[in-house]
Amino acid sequence: MTLPATINEAKAVQHVAEWLAWARSNKVDIGEVSIGFVSEGDGRRFAKEQMKRFAAVHVDHRLAMMTAAREGDGLAYDALTELWREMESAGQSCTFLTSYVAETQVSPPRRKSGDSQQAHLFRDIAITALVEELTKPPFSLKATRGYAARMKGGVASGCSIVAGQFGLTEDSVDKIWKRLKSHL
Repeated sequence: MTLPATINEAKAVQHVAEWLAWARSNKVDIGEVSIGFVSEGDGRRFAKEQMKRFAAVHVDHRLAMMTAAREGDGLAYDALTELWREMESAGQSCTFLTSYVAETQVSPPRRKSGDSQQAHLFRDIAITALVEELTKPPFSLKATRGYAARMKGGVASGCSIVAGQFGLTEDSVDKIWKRLKSHL
């Protein structure tokens, strides 16, 4: 990692590092699930719980999740099979869900490769919020920087600083920023 070029960049790096240290050592309770903002496992567990709740509400929701699972969404598949086990043990039944579980026991759906956006949801929200924070006083950095500035080792951006602290590439943080910034 390159050293910060200015005192302002150094303060921004320190700010993100301190927040990340806090996030790694603290959990937040959200809807009966205790999650760490930067824990992929916690993000995956939270997403699965929310999917189960969604599917439990109505048969149409279960059918939509079955479609997602058949298309390779591994979390949807895990949520549906766990929901089925819970419903069966509670003496409840859902013909569609029972048929789906029987079908997938014989031939499980092929999971898409790569990371799940659901598993990284809280991390991505934290990244977006931190980049946004670095664009405001007292830091006032640009959110992103162009290719030429990256190659020259030019002025840091919010994305470059956050990427360095999270151990991600600047490109990946830029993509997260562009995808979620309008939701802040």
